Amino acid sequence: MKIVTDSTKYDWNGEDIFLDEVSMKYIQAPDCTENKDNDDQELIITTRDGGGGKFLNLKTNNWSISGLEDLKLVIEDFNKRIENESTDNT
Repeated sequence: MKIVTDSTKYDWNGEDIFLDEVSMKYIQAPDCTENKDNDDQELIITTRDGGGGKFLNLKTNNWSISGLEDLKLVIEDFNKRIENESTDNT
């Protein structure tokens, strides 16, 4: 048995386990942007796989960045956590 994280590599044999979705929430302190309630800023990144491979979905209430390097850092962190195609547990 193995855990498969890519539907294109899952053979639906009834023995393996398919990981369909992964979700992570990144939080940062509020800043001077239009955050009148002083709420933390949240960025939620979720993977979805409808059978043709993974897609990333981004959701935010108000995520401010100073530059693209900040967003790149978060995306790279998320990718490192999900990059294994499958885990063999036999």
